[in-house]
Amino acid sequence: GEIEQQPVDSLQSSLWCPVCTLLCGDQSSPHCGGKLNRSGKMMKILFVFVWLATCTARPVRPVSRKELSGGVAESVELIKAKLTEKGFNIFTTVDHAQNAVGVGLELRPTTVIIFGNPNVGTKLMQCAQEYAIDLPQKVLVYEDADGKVWAVINSQLALAVKHGATGCRALVEKVNGKLGKLLGSF
Repeated sequence: GEIEQQPVDSLQSSLWCPVCTLLCGDQSSPHCGGKLNRSGKMMKILFVFVWLATCTARPVRPVSRKELSGGVAESVELIKAKLTEKGFNIFTTVDHAQNAVGVGLELRPTTVIIFGNPNVGTKLMQCAQEYAIDLPQKVLVYEDADGKVWAVINSQLALAVKHGATGCRALVEKVNGKLGKLLGSF
Protein backbone atom coordinates (compact mmCIF):
# COMPACT_ATOMS: atom_id res chain seq x y z
CA GLY A 1 0.00 0.00 0.00
CA GLU A 2 0.89 3.62 -0.43
CA ILE A 3 1.83 5.88 2.45
CA GLU A 4 -0.59 8.75 2.78
CA GLN A 5 1.55 11.82 2.22
CA GLN A 6 1.56 14.74 4.60
CA PRO A 7 0.85 18.21 3.27
CA VAL A 8 3.56 20.84 3.46
CA ASP A 9 4.23 21.50 7.12
CA SER A 10 3.23 24.73 8.82
CA LEU A 11 6.87 25.41 9.68
CA GLN A 12 7.37 26.31 6.02
CA SER A 13 5.61 29.61 5.49
CA SER A 14 7.54 31.38 2.76
CA LEU A 15 5.85 32.71 -0.37
CA TRP A 16 6.31 30.47 -3.35
CA CYS A 17 6.92 31.33 -6.99
CA PRO A 18 3.28 31.51 -8.23
CA VAL A 19 2.66 34.49 -5.94
CA CYS A 20 5.83 36.24 -7.10
CA THR A 21 4.88 35.47 -10.69
CA LEU A 22 1.45 37.02 -10.20
CA LEU A 23 2.80 40.08 -8.39
CA CYS A 24 6.02 40.65 -10.28
CA GLY A 25 6.08 38.46 -13.35
CA ASP A 26 9.34 37.03 -11.95
CA GLN A 27 9.46 33.35 -11.01
CA SER A 28 13.12 33.46 -10.03
CA SER A 29 12.71 35.83 -7.10
CA PRO A 30 10.59 34.68 -4.16
CA HIS A 31 10.76 38.18 -2.74
CA CYS A 32 10.21 39.95 -6.10
CA GLY A 33 13.35 42.03 -5.77
CA GLY A 34 11.25 44.96 -4.53
CA LYS A 35 9.38 45.36 -7.83
CA LEU A 36 5.62 45.22 -8.25
CA ASN A 37 3.79 45.30 -11.56
CA ARG A 38 1.52 48.35 -11.43
CA SER A 39 -1.33 46.97 -13.60
CA GLY A 40 -4.09 45.51 -11.45
CA LYS A 41 -2.15 46.32 -8.29
CA MET A 42 -5.21 46.35 -5.96
CA MET A 43 -6.55 43.03 -7.31
CA LYS A 44 -3.15 41.44 -6.87
CA ILE A 45 -2.82 42.75 -3.32
CA LEU A 46 -6.31 41.41 -2.51
CA PHE A 47 -5.31 38.04 -3.98
CA VAL A 48 -2.19 37.93 -1.80
CA PHE A 49 -4.17 38.67 1.37
CA VAL A 50 -6.68 35.92 0.53
CA TRP A 51 -3.85 33.54 -0.37
CA LEU A 52 -1.96 34.30 2.83
CA ALA A 53 -5.08 33.80 4.92
CA THR A 54 -5.90 30.43 3.37
CA CYS A 55 -2.66 28.86 2.18
CA THR A 56 0.33 29.68 4.32
CA ALA A 57 -0.93 28.27 7.61
CA ARG A 58 -1.50 24.75 6.32
CA PRO A 59 -1.92 22.38 9.23
CA VAL A 60 0.43 19.47 9.63
CA ARG A 61 -1.28 16.09 9.43
CA PRO A 62 -0.92 14.56 12.88
CA VAL A 63 -0.19 11.06 11.56
CA SER A 64 1.02 9.14 8.52
CA ARG A 65 -0.48 5.79 7.67
CA LYS A 66 0.03 2.90 5.30
CA GLU A 67 -2.32 0.11 4.34
CA LEU A 68 -0.87 -3.32 5.10
CA SER A 69 -1.48 -6.61 3.32
CA GLY A 70 -1.71 -8.96 6.32
CA GLY A 71 -3.99 -9.19 9.32
CA VAL A 72 -3.34 -7.21 12.50
CA ALA A 73 -1.69 -10.02 14.51
CA GLU A 74 0.58 -11.02 11.62
CA SER A 75 1.42 -7.37 10.85
CA VAL A 76 2.27 -6.65 14.49
CA GLU A 77 4.76 -9.52 14.53
CA LEU A 78 6.32 -8.43 11.23
CA ILE A 79 6.60 -4.81 12.42
CA LYS A 80 8.16 -5.86 15.73
CA ALA A 81 10.72 -7.96 13.82
CA LYS A 82 11.49 -5.00 11.52
CA LEU A 83 11.89 -2.65 14.50
CA THR A 84 14.24 -5.08 16.24
CA GLU A 85 16.21 -5.54 13.02
CA LYS A 86 16.60 -1.74 12.77
CA GLY A 87 17.97 -1.56 16.32
CA PHE A 88 14.95 -0.09 18.12
CA ASN A 89 14.00 -1.09 21.66
CA ILE A 90 10.49 -2.50 21.88
CA PHE A 91 9.16 -1.47 25.27
CA THR A 92 5.70 -3.03 25.14
CA THR A 93 2.74 -3.93 22.97
CA VAL A 94 -0.79 -2.91 23.93
CA ASP A 95 -3.67 -4.99 22.55
CA HIS A 96 -6.60 -2.62 22.96
CA ALA A 97 -9.10 -5.12 21.54
CA GLN A 98 -8.11 -7.70 24.15
CA ASN A 99 -8.35 -5.06 26.88
CA ALA A 100 -11.85 -4.17 25.65
CA VAL A 101 -12.93 -7.83 25.93
CA GLY A 102 -11.71 -7.78 29.53
CA VAL A 103 -14.35 -5.15 30.37
CA GLY A 104 -17.14 -6.66 28.27
CA LEU A 105 -16.74 -4.37 25.24
CA GLU A 106 -15.94 -5.02 21.59
CA LEU A 107 -13.27 -3.34 19.50
CA ARG A 108 -11.91 -4.28 16.09
CA PRO A 109 -8.27 -5.47 16.25
CA THR A 110 -6.24 -2.48 17.49
CA THR A 111 -2.67 -2.85 18.74
CA VAL A 112 -0.04 -0.27 19.65
CA ILE A 113 3.66 -1.12 19.58
CA ILE A 114 5.71 1.20 21.80
CA PHE A 115 9.32 1.45 20.68
CA GLY A 116 12.22 3.84 20.58
CA ASN A 117 15.85 4.75 20.62
CA PRO A 118 16.90 6.70 23.74
CA ASN A 119 19.74 8.34 21.83
CA VAL A 120 17.22 10.06 19.55
CA GLY A 121 14.36 10.50 22.02
CA THR A 122 16.63 12.18 24.56
CA LYS A 123 17.72 14.74 21.95
CA LEU A 124 14.08 15.54 21.17
CA MET A 125 13.36 16.00 24.89
CA GLN A 126 16.44 18.19 25.29
CA CYS A 127 14.97 20.43 22.60
CA ALA A 128 11.49 20.53 24.16
CA GLN A 129 11.08 18.60 27.41
CA GLU A 130 7.31 18.20 27.00
CA TYR A 131 8.07 16.05 23.93
CA ALA A 132 8.43 13.31 26.57
CA ILE A 133 4.64 12.92 26.79
CA ASP A 134 4.73 11.53 23.22
CA LEU A 135 7.77 9.31 23.67
CA PRO A 136 8.65 6.51 23.22
CA GLN A 137 7.47 6.35 19.62
CA LYS A 138 4.40 4.32 18.72
CA VAL A 139 3.06 2.35 15.79
CA LEU A 140 -0.68 1.73 15.77
CA VAL A 141 -1.83 -1.30 13.79
CA TYR A 142 -5.58 -1.61 13.37
CA GLU A 143 -8.36 -3.04 11.23
CA ASP A 144 -10.87 -0.49 9.95
CA ALA A 145 -14.61 -0.96 9.39
CA ASP A 146 -13.94 -2.18 5.82
CA GLY A 147 -11.51 -4.88 6.99
CA LYS A 148 -8.41 -3.01 5.79
CA VAL A 149 -5.36 -3.11 8.04
CA TRP A 150 -3.35 0.05 8.64
CA ALA A 151 -0.05 1.00 10.29
CA VAL A 152 -0.02 4.54 11.70
CA ILE A 153 2.78 6.68 13.13
CA ASN A 154 2.80 10.15 14.63
CA SER A 155 4.15 13.00 12.53
CA GLN A 156 7.22 14.37 14.23
CA LEU A 157 6.51 17.68 12.49
CA ALA A 158 3.14 17.86 14.23
CA LEU A 159 4.66 16.85 17.57
CA ALA A 160 7.35 19.53 17.21
CA VAL A 161 4.65 22.15 16.66
CA LYS A 162 2.61 20.76 19.56
CA HIS A 163 5.57 20.95 21.94
CA GLY A 164 7.20 24.13 20.62
CA ALA A 165 10.35 22.30 19.53
CA THR A 166 11.60 25.20 17.41
CA GLY A 167 15.31 24.89 18.12
CA CYS A 168 15.82 21.47 16.56
CA ARG A 169 14.07 21.57 13.21
CA ALA A 170 16.83 19.59 11.45
CA LEU A 171 16.60 16.80 14.04
CA VAL A 172 12.79 16.72 13.87
CA GLU A 173 12.85 16.56 10.06
CA LYS A 174 15.49 13.80 10.15
CA VAL A 175 13.50 11.72 12.66
CA ASN A 176 10.29 12.31 10.70
CA GLY A 177 11.99 11.17 7.50
CA LYS A 178 13.46 8.05 9.08
CA LEU A 179 10.13 7.09 10.63
CA GLY A 180 8.41 7.70 7.31
CA LYS A 181 10.87 5.34 5.60
CA LEU A 182 10.34 2.84 8.39
CA LEU A 183 6.56 3.02 7.85
CA GLY A 184 7.13 2.49 4.13
CA SER A 185 9.05 -0.70 4.89
CA PHE A 186 6.13 -2.33 6.75
